[in-house]
Amino acid sequence: VIVCFPSTSLRDRDAGTVRYLTQLGENSDEVGCVFPIEGEVTAWLTRGGVWPASNWISDIRPSGRRWGAAAVERLRELGITTQTIGIAALKGGTYGHIREPDGEVSHGSLQVVRDAFSNARIVDATDVVGEVRYIKSAEEIDVLRKSTAVAEEGFKAMVATARPGVPERHVFGAMMEAELRAGGSAFPMLGWSSGPLGNTYHRVEQ
Repeated sequence: VIVCFPSTSLRDRDAGTVRYLTQLGENSDEVGCVFPIEGEVTAWLTRGGVWPASNWISDIRPSGRRWGAAAVERLRELGITTQTIGIAALKGGTYGHIREPDGEVSHGSLQVVRDAFSNARIVDATDVVGEVRYIKSAEEIDVLRKSTAVAEEGFKAMVATARPGVPERHVFGAMMEAELRAGGSAFPMLGWSSGPLGNTYHRVEQ
């Protein structure tokens, strides 16, 4: 069984594994999941029930932000005792979570699982999922093509709008409108900077 806890890092940076496994996490919401080899996948969000992306997971529960306890409850329902429990993002990997070499799992959540399953084998599952994510299906490639087209519409809007004296928020608004009209979702993380060429600026994000 693979267990994913929510990212504690900035702006969803390390939520790729749980997003890949569940497709949940709209609006950067915190997501956790228990993904067994056999049996139903269970996910947790701040509020349970149906979410826009939950078209294949029927068991979505409210977390109460007690992620370790939630995972333990589900693992016991699955009859886990001495089996192997893989924790995604326990440490940095070759394919995923490379920006967090020490991992990004909450120590408190991990300890709750360790205490409850002292006879289980708890291992890092970062590369188990990372290697699968690295190989792109035809459907994923189609999404990448679509997202590139959406981003290009935002770029075109920036070129058409950005002028000396135009506030950055107006340019950003035009870009987001163009991306939404092209089928994008609100709001992507956008790293950019403005000002005269040749100077160094911190990038403006979201």
